[in-house]
Order: sequence, then structure tokens, then C-alpha cells
Amino acid sequence: MVFLVAAADSLADEPARRDSATMNYSWAGNKIEAELWGMAQGDIDGNGSAETVLLERKDVRIGRIGEKGFEGLFTCTWKADAAGVRVYLFDIDSDGKDEAVVSAVEAGMPSSLILKIDPAAKSCTEIVSRARWSLRVIDLPAEGGDSGATKRALVGQGSNSQKFYTGPVMELKLKEKKLVADRKIDIPRYTELYQFILLPSVEGAPRAVRLAGPAAMELREQLGGKGWKRAWRSGERLGGTSNVIAAEQRPLLDEVSSEYAGFETPPIALARSDGTHLVVPKFDIPLRNAVGRKPYIRGSAMVVFKPDQVLGFVEERRSPDLPGAIVDYIMDRDHPGRLLVLLQEDAGAFENSQRSTIMGFDLEPLH
Repeated sequence: MVFLVAAADSLADEPARRDSATMNYSWAGNKIEAELWGMAQGDIDGNGSAETVLLERKDVRIGRIGEKGFEGLFTCTWKADAAGVRVYLFDIDSDGKDEAVVSAVEAGMPSSLILKIDPAAKSCTEIVSRARWSLRVIDLPAEGGDSGATKRALVGQGSNSQKFYTGPVMELKLKEKKLVADRKIDIPRYTELYQFILLPSVEGAPRAVRLAGPAAMELREQLGGKGWKRAWRSGERLGGTSNVIAAEQRPLLDEVSSEYAGFETPPIALARSDGTHLVVPKFDIPLRNAVGRKPYIRGSAMVVFKPDQVLGFVEERRSPDLPGAIVDYIMDRDHPGRLLVLLQEDAGAFENSQRSTIMGFDLEPLH
């Protein structure tokens, strides 16, 4: 196993903030000479083992997490001039093998695609191209109960010439190589596609966590089938993202303005017998106007919240300051309880990061 020596030294000396425990890292892979924007794990070949996909702007790298970090097997590009912004693995055609779901942007509008991956041939086939949806794969709570059961689903949100994220968030189905809206997902108003997670209901009341970062994270509940009411709010700003891309918008009188769409990494929920823990990123004051409208992330950390019967959620632990900007994070399928965090190395306000790495944090035991 290869560790990042400089990162290890800085992390080992970093004291914990607040009174919560320090979430020390357990593993760090070799640096990857690329500007990466997303990470996903799934079963691509149907043999039960996990493969890992990493996203660049114009391609995906398929491989596995080994002793030295990510070990690439092959790379797939796509024909369209679309820039990838988020990636997921999801079995959309129910054949027992996961496809790569790539949310992408072209000419300021969603232009997403789904790739069928063939590991034997080391190739990919576009089964969906230029979909006018921003895409995301989420866990939907089972309907009609609070047992904690969930199902994986592909959801999307549309766009128009006035606003990049517009309209309801819809569950999508694949029909004749096209994505069609199946049903509306009930979420708090004014919430965009990457700003929420749905939690198991409590006593029949649907619950959602909303984070339009950098801002306070909120728990909202829908009582009596009425509007979403805020039940808890974090005491500090969380979230934010360096994953932004140009999205031209046309306000009134057809005046063109240059805007940017943000693709945040939403909190993830870790279901437990005694409740649901939340894992969320914390960025150190994104300077949104450092270079035009592009954020400049000065530092980042991962924070774990645990449920509390009185206060809603309280912080259980957080990582030390990490050596870069968090761009994605997932739970490792091969190591239960391990959080994998994808980082872009530190870059100043006037340059882009050219190297990335994956770090692992063992979250168990959670209290």
C-alpha cells in the first residue's frame, strides 16, 4: 500500500476542530495525473465484484481500487462535445450489469449520456446520448412505511434558456433508447437536483435533508401531507463545490449573460439500526469571485453527523483539513464502513488542479 507522505504528515498533526472526534484517514492511493470530477462504484461485468469509474470532462476511466489506489484498465470517450460533470453506475436496463450514467453539459445546456461498458472488449457504447436532463442516481425510501427500505432510481431535472435547473425532479425510465419522465419526486420547494437526499420517514412523515451550499444544512419534514417544514438546521455552513461549468442563460429581452451551473456533492446517509448518520463535505470559504465566477476552494474536510432525539443531528466527528478540494465521495463496496473521498490537489486562484487522489476513511464504529 502506498501512502501520500506529505499528506500523511499534515493530517497526523492536525488537531480536531470542536469537541467531536477526529476522523483520521486510513488509506491514501497514488496521485492520479488528471483533473477528476466524479467517482462511482458498481458491478459492470455482472460477476459480483466492484469496479470503479472515474470521470474526466471528456471521458471515463474504468478500473479497480487496488493496493496502490486506482488501477486503470481502460478509458472510454464519447462522440459528443459534452463535458462530464457527475458520474454514477446504475443498471438501467435490468440485465444485471451496471451502466455508466454521465451527467454532462454542452453549449450551456444538459447533454447527458449513458454508456454500456464491455470490459472484455475494453469499449463503451452510447445507449443514450444528448439527453436534455441533468442526471443523478439516488436512493428513494420505500413508500408507505418507515422500515428504512430503499430502492435505487435514476432521476433528472430539466433546463431551459432562462434557468439551468428548472422544473420538478423526475424519476426517469429508459424506453427505446430515450429517457422519459415516469413520476415526480416530492422534495422541498426551490431545491435543485444535487441539493438534497431523502431519508426514511418517521411515523409516516417524509423527511429530506437540503443543502444548497455553501450554507447551513437543513432537515425538513412533511407533516400531515402538507408543506415541508424545517425541523433542524446546522450551526455552520457546509457543502459548496468547485465543480462548476459555463451555462449561458437568456433573461428578459434576450440579453445573454454568462452564468455557471454548480454540480454539488450532496450529503450521503448511512442507515443504522438506531437512526441515520449523515456524511457531508465542508469547504473553507469558497471565494466565488476570485476569477470571474469560478470558486476557489481554500480547504476542505468531511463531517459526520449522528441523529439526536432532542437536537435533530449533532456532529460526531470530522476529518482534519484535507490536502485539496473534495469533488466526490462514496462508500467503498469492497470495504464496509470505509468512505472513499476523491480530491483534486490544491490549486491557486489562477490555475487549475492537474492531479487528483483518492483517500479512505474508516467510519466504523459509528455511535
